[in-house]
Amino acid sequence: MVTATFFIAGLALLSHSNVDPHGGALNLYGCHKQSSNDSYHCHNGDYSGLSFDSQDAFLEQMRSQTIVNTDQRSDYNRGDYLPYWADEDQDCINTRHEALIIESRIPVTMSRNGCFVIRGEWLDLATNQIFTEPADVDIDHTVALAEAHRSGAVNWSREKKQTFANDLMNSAVLKVMDDSTNAAKGDKDPSEWLPPNANYHCSYVKNWIRVKTLYELTFDEAEIIAIEKILGTDIELGLEIQC
Repeated sequence: MVTATFFIAGLALLSHSNVDPHGGALNLYGCHKQSSNDSYHCHNGDYSGLSFDSQDAFLEQMRSQTIVNTDQRSDYNRGDYLPYWADEDQDCINTRHEALIIESRIPVTMSRNGCFVIRGEWLDLATNQIFTEPADVDIDHTVALAEAHRSGAVNWSREKKQTFANDLMNSAVLKVMDDSTNAAKGDKDPSEWLPPNANYHCSYVKNWIRVKTLYELTFDEAEIIAIEKILGTDIELGLEIQC
């Protein structure tokens, strides 16, 4: 199967800047806005030499650029990403239990050896349910590993794949979720599955955008349509929406 996917510009990239030879500020695309007429020019990087009527026109141009990828389902191997939950700091508490500690609404109770969470209190935003037993919840990858694989992670090194799978530094990547709900989600994107808690849809797709933008993963057309329907705006502006 052939899937058309879109590179999405991270809004954060438009706000970070360097000094250009003209005395203005270049963002990380090597572009800047001309204050005199609001036009948008690129002096460095992939878009060097191009001019646009506005920053919005630049974003629209980026959105319209498509890449055709072959479907990557057949060569996905979960073990390349998560052979087991890592213990990055070697304190005997692996990523799953670190996430349980971070997300618990009360101080957790640890096992006698201090390696495992045996009790806490977790609000699963996807279902709006509260859980106290770790066995009842999974640590969900907001962007499932197989979905990440199809969206560009196929080209990553195994080290980067495992860093993504165990990313505790970026709160949008891993979330506590009811285990049965996580099983129902599988590797589906927002065009195929949304959390049962409708009040969480906006925050959920914003987290989805954050993760894909951070890791430079692609979005397919159906995904974009579904996300924009929820946010009520273009996906490029989605992180500005207040949920």
